[in-house]
Amino acid sequence: VISPSALAYLEVLRRGIDGGRLTNETAARRIAKPDLPGIIRSLPRALTTRGPGTLPPFFAAAFGDRRGRDTAVLAHLNPAAGIDALLTDMARATGIPLALGMSQIADGTARRAGVHPPDGVIDSDRFFA
Repeated sequence: VISPSALAYLEVLRRGIDGGRLTNETAARRIAKPDLPGIIRSLPRALTTRGPGTLPPFFAAAFGDRRGRDTAVLAHLNPAAGIDALLTDMARATGIPLALGMSQIADGTARRAGVHPPDGVIDSDRFFA
């Protein structure tokens, strides 16, 4: 989901760090304010690198192990379902999942002692339904 030119510039910075020519701090500053020599060095790769194509505007990909098997899960919002308003309103985009998760905490479904990632406590089938 990154532009070819940004990817190429990051590659120049990575090579600079790996080669000992840049510190992490210098590279971080050059991300905020790209330098002309780095931009010039990134041009050949930027011209030959493919872009991300036409990805959905809001999507997620997760990879892991499920019951001993490598698993990939991909999800995206369906614009045909009237999702366009959600994608232009970040308060709504973040508030709805929060409210859905909190409803499980409020009714006692998602109560478990300790600190856990959301997917370790929230009933995902109920959440996505």
